[in-house]
Amino acid sequence: MTNNQMQISVIVPTFNRAGMLRNCIESLLNQTLDSTLYEVIIVDNNSRDATRETTREYVGLQPYNVRYVLEPQQGLQYARNTGARTAQTAILAYTDDDAICDERWLEAILRAYDEEEIGCAGGKIVVKWDKEPPAWVLPYQDYLGQLDETTYRWPDRPLGSTFRILQPGEYIFGGNCSMRKSVLLELGGWNMDQVGEALTGDSEIGLWIKAHKKGIKIAWVPDAIVWHMQTVDKNASLPDMKRRFRNWGVVSTSIEYKENPRNGFRLLVSAAWSFCRAIRYKLVALAKRLLSRSIDYHCELTSSFLFKKALVELDLSFRKSRRELLLQENWLE
Repeated sequence: MTNNQMQISVIVPTFNRAGMLRNCIESLLNQTLDSTLYEVIIVDNNSRDATRETTREYVGLQPYNVRYVLEPQQGLQYARNTGARTAQTAILAYTDDDAICDERWLEAILRAYDEEEIGCAGGKIVVKWDKEPPAWVLPYQDYLGQLDETTYRWPDRPLGSTFRILQPGEYIFGGNCSMRKSVLLELGGWNMDQVGEALTGDSEIGLWIKAHKKGIKIAWVPDAIVWHMQTVDKNASLPDMKRRFRNWGVVSTSIEYKENPRNGFRLLVSAAWSFCRAIRYKLVALAKRLLSRSIDYHCELTSSFLFKKALVELDLSFRKSRRELLLQENWLE
């Protein structure tokens, strides 16, 4: 049942980021939208820090509507779906615990739904560094969650600076997105992103692919702005960027399999090919380090991506149960 007055629920999944979470919550309480028109749901994904205590400082704080929900099953998908189940409004908005939302964020998101045919909407995400980052990392900021008018993983399709409906192959990011609750129910919830401790599945991109296939309209709202807070010492390092490329290896391989399911033998062949390509890129990177004492970031990162892709394909080739799990459509049941 939805609250008759509230119009939108903001869902913030969080895991062991109590300090950053406080800044996120403060930005959500500082919205220009009337506080009676929205609620903030903090979904604690089994944190071991002061997340519960930090959130409860805001629960009951007038005139705001802040709630704390625990989701013990590890995985962003589970936290996002739990937030949706407990939401009391017809429209759901999502952001991350390390994000700061512009004060007009919710107003901009809500305006998109003045058009009844809009099913999902998302806006601009800008990476905000704690200090000047090294130049090499700037072309890869979309792997840090950046999504703006020009920065996009597929540079031949810039999103632009005006409100528009996205075409198949164009996506918003989970750190700044929204949808009608009825649409999320129709889509079967957020797609798998984690099984146990292992990252797996096509995650949020899989959700937008399902929406496109069903003809659900996804709006690009560039004036709905979120800042993604990043620290140079951690997030602008080669090891951390390699981790992000490995993550993308999981997601993109999962998408590829769902679009073109294959048997174990074909997956094994694909894994061997991915592994060979990974070795080639790694050898080029090593050669440049030895000969010119410079880092070829493109080769290093591509190698990490391909190694992970090979491992995912290998896992799928031997585990029919994992292939079947990947093809599951409904994650709300």
